[in-house]
Amino acid sequence: MTIRVYNTKSGRKEAIEAPGDRDIRMYVCGPTVYDHSHLGHARSYIAFDVVRRYLEFSGYPVHHVQNFTDVEDVITKRAKAAGMEPLPYAEKYIRAYLEDMDALNVKRAREYARVSGHIPEILGAVKAVLANGFGYAVDGDVYFRTRKAKHSFGILTHQKFDDMVADPLPPDSEKEDPLDFAVWKRSRPDEPGWDSPWGRGRPGWHVECFAMASKYLGPQIDIHGGGKDLMFPHHESEAMICEAVYGTEWTRYWLHNGFLTLA
Repeated sequence: MTIRVYNTKSGRKEAIEAPGDRDIRMYVCGPTVYDHSHLGHARSYIAFDVVRRYLEFSGYPVHHVQNFTDVEDVITKRAKAAGMEPLPYAEKYIRAYLEDMDALNVKRAREYARVSGHIPEILGAVKAVLANGFGYAVDGDVYFRTRKAKHSFGILTHQKFDDMVADPLPPDSEKEDPLDFAVWKRSRPDEPGWDSPWGRGRPGWHVECFAMASKYLGPQIDIHGGGKDLMFPHHESEAMICEAVYGTEWTRYWLHNGFLTLA
C-alpha cells in the first residue's frame, strides 16, 4: 500500500518511498508552550497522526520525534506575570498538552525533545555553522550567513535572493546582511541562559529544531511536518543550517498542514 502526499518542496503529490532497512524518520514541529493547546494544534497533530498511522498500518515503522519549545520570550514574560520561573511554567503546559493529545487519541511520539534539554547539541550545531564559514559571532550573538546557503534558500517558497526586499540595516546593527538570522543570542538576566564560547545566552529558534531532530534522526530525515506558517522562515532556515553543518539535503518530504477555519 502507498500513501501519496503533497510535498511542498516539489509542489506536487508524491508517493512516500519507505527505506527498506530502517524506520521512516519523521519530525513534527511542536508547540511553544506558553499556554494551553487550541483547536489549531489539534488540527495539525491529528493530521500527522493520520500519516503516521497509515504508514504503520502499511507495515512501515515510523520513528516519530516532536519538540517542545520551552525557551522563548513569551514564556519568560508570562511566567514572570504568574510569579513562576520560565522552565517550570513551560513544563506545566507540556503536561497539559500531552493530556489533551491523549484525550484526542493522538499517538505519542517516540521522543519529545525539549529545547532546554538539548543545549549541548544546539551548541554543537552553532559551532559547526561557524567552523564551516556559514556564521559569525558579534558581542555574544551568533548569526547565520543566509546568502551562503545557496542550495537550501527558497527550497519551499521558491523565492530567490533577488526577490527579497529588506529594510537597510541600521548603523548600529551587528548583522552583515538584513537576511541573516540569529542561531545564538545573548540572554538577559531575567531569562534562561547557558554558558557558551560566546558568553551566556540561549538558542535561536531555527537551530533548535535542527539540532534536536538530527540528534535522534541523523543528518537527513524522511518526513518533516508542521503548519504552513512555518514554511518560511523556520523550515527553510532549518534546511540552510543542515546545508551548513552536513552539506546534505535536510528532508525528503516536506508536509505542511493548512489552518483551521471556522464558519
